[in-house]
Amino acid sequence: MENLDSYVHSFDVAFPEFVEARYAEIGLIVSRYDQVGILDVVRGQQFADFVDLIRPLTAIKNYKSQVPFPENLQEVVSCIIRIRATPVGNPDRFSSHTHLFKQLISIQGFQLPTVSAVFHFCHPHRFPIVDIYVKAACGLLKKRYPRDFASLEAPLLPAPNTSAQNKLSKYNGFVAFIDRVKSLQQAYGGNPTYRYIDKALMVLGSSELRAKVENHEGR
Repeated sequence: MENLDSYVHSFDVAFPEFVEARYAEIGLIVSRYDQVGILDVVRGQQFADFVDLIRPLTAIKNYKSQVPFPENLQEVVSCIIRIRATPVGNPDRFSSHTHLFKQLISIQGFQLPTVSAVFHFCHPHRFPIVDIYVKAACGLLKKRYPRDFASLEAPLLPAPNTSAQNKLSKYNGFVAFIDRVKSLQQAYGGNPTYRYIDKALMVLGSSELRAKVENHEGR
């Protein structure tokens, strides 16, 4: 596999809405869920009263939205807090998170890209983010370097109406493939993180952005 540095270096210009400052800010915000007693707060009456206040706004938004906002905020926030608080299994990283993954991905408005982002920001060194760009990039790497990925299929995003188990299986396919990308990238030096690989794959997965990088390098 080629060195992915050139794709990473063009990321900030290509995706200004996902730059490092915003990424770090989200990580900091998520750390608020580490507060002692936070789960009791979310399950308490005051939080329930707050949810009732914003329920009309949620209903109006979801009346026209193609991607609905979850109406049961207590369930969503409680689930994310438990994802954050649960230690990740090793070697099976889903040994303690399977039920939480299935719960979250079954909630209104959550599909694999969003759920993978939740898991990533809760445990950034154990779970990668996946989306249409990552899917396209993995498919391209499989095509360009079949020997490097001989034992792996190019991962696919699940259909929205499939089972939670199928979505978990599809995510595990992405994890295995991205872990292989990380391993191959190590040959060029350093210890690439999921954040580094995500930057590279998002650029590589866009035909327009990929062409700019590769044309600049005279490929």
